[in-house]
Amino acid sequence: MDILSTSGFSMRPALMENAAELSALIALRDKTEYPPELDYEPDYTVDDIEAEWRGMNLAADSRVVFAPDGRLVGYLGVTMNFVDAERKQQYAGIQSFSGVHPAFVGRGIGSALLDFAHHWFQQCYAMDVLSMTTWINPRNERARRLLTKQDFSPDQHSVVEMKVKLGQMPQLVLWPAGISVRTFQPGQDDGLVKATIEEAFERPFNHWDQVYTNHANFDPTCWHLAWEADQLVGVLIGAQQPALGWIDQLGVRPAWRKRGIGQTLLQHAIRDFYQRGLRTVALSVSLNNQHGALRLYERAGMQIGSQIDRYSTRSTSK
Repeated sequence: MDILSTSGFSMRPALMENAAELSALIALRDKTEYPPELDYEPDYTVDDIEAEWRGMNLAADSRVVFAPDGRLVGYLGVTMNFVDAERKQQYAGIQSFSGVHPAFVGRGIGSALLDFAHHWFQQCYAMDVLSMTTWINPRNERARRLLTKQDFSPDQHSVVEMKVKLGQMPQLVLWPAGISVRTFQPGQDDGLVKATIEEAFERPFNHWDQVYTNHANFDPTCWHLAWEADQLVGVLIGAQQPALGWIDQLGVRPAWRKRGIGQTLLQHAIRDFYQRGLRTVALSVSLNNQHGALRLYERAGMQIGSQIDRYSTRSTSK
């Protein structure tokens, strides 16, 4: 059924004023997909959504669906990212907080939103776009069937959320010999931090604006920088959310790995969050991470929670 042909439903570009309602919708959806034995805490705040939206052309790159009673019941946003550090190979990404209200699944809303994404994608071929990707929770069988029907397939890339609950003050950390730490200084460290993250992950740091420039609650004291003399060797980018401390990025430059710098940065940040009154610290990490990140986080007491899998369309290039 085409939801747009159903009386009373409408679809239009998102407006900044829709962020609060969308945050509630995504929390409701995610809670239904979260492992029941784990405590669910919302991943996307209103500030998170507004920060991402400030870096988009909402009129061209987003759609929201409203039910006859005026409720927001669906959202999809599409952004451009890069595969390579040289920023020559582009791909289109459907934002991970896109979704449909649980009470309205099976009504054609997801199909209508994906039709918009496909149309948007076709218009990008002139820019050498390789493929379109999206993320879904493996517990969401309806979404999996819909994506498969619309020419998406799993590409063996999965991300898990990990978190630790703190019952007492973590121990004071001891830094490896020759390593010191300080917090981020805006206007001074920008280029070094961005370059360090890109070197550590061997890919572009695509969401710099979302964690820094456009984020309403950006706090440089949650960004921890590890130095050896005048060399920036590791970075942890954190954010203080209402219910938890979130670690957005943790990277160590290859030449400084296997010295305990990443582990110490993590423990330092966890202790800092505890001192701020936060008793839960969380992050997300790729299941196929090649640098031992899962083991590093497990040593800090973190446990695996929910999982999302990446689906992609077939690559298209000139």
